[in-house]
Amino acid sequence: MLNDSNTCKITRPQFIELTNAGFRLDNFEVTERLVIAWLREYPNDLWMRYRLAIVLFKAGKINDA
Repeated sequence: MLNDSNTCKITRPQFIELTNAGFRLDNFEVTERLVIAWLREYPNDLWMRYRLAIVLFKAGKINDA
């Protein structure tokens, strides 16, 4: 999907697949940054907030989770 400035926007299902890949690879730092960026655009996405808590927990940031 292209927006007005001809940049590609990722869909929510594509984004979920991307974060799933981060989980499978135990790459929680990148996954955390991705989810935080998503939440800046969609702050009311409760499922992604839950996902962020899981990422923070797995990354050892228990107090932030």
